[in-house]
Amino acid sequence: MKRYDKREQKNIGLALCCVLLLVSALTIVGCARDEEQFDYVEILSRICEGDEREEALEALSDAWYHSECRLLYGDVEDIFLYGPKERAKVTVISIYSKPRGEGLVVDHTGIYENYFLDASDFGEHCEPPVQKAFE
Repeated sequence: MKRYDKREQKNIGLALCCVLLLVSALTIVGCARDEEQFDYVEILSRICEGDEREEALEALSDAWYHSECRLLYGDVEDIFLYGPKERAKVTVISIYSKPRGEGLVVDHTGIYENYFLDASDFGEHCEPPVQKAFE
């Protein structure tokens, strides 16, 4: 086993301290980054396929923006915005409902990637238009 002199021991100690500081800094940055991303899994778990649309709207009433998109054959897509009010960081939730009997029932749910917001026609048929959320 190699023996290190005092100078080498100091250098090794300094290197270990630098590694520990780097790992700590990356951990802190990683935690801060996670807080910026909104938990869409938790949001989507509030509703299920087959729920009445009105119940789904109530379950997602904490969104900072909601837009209703009327589609063909009476279908409706609701777009909800959660999290930071920045295009690059916002979470975009979609609830798609279809007519059943006298009302609308949730057919499927999902999320949109943020780059969809950059398309000039994304949500233009919605009321209010999705693009207005960022004006």
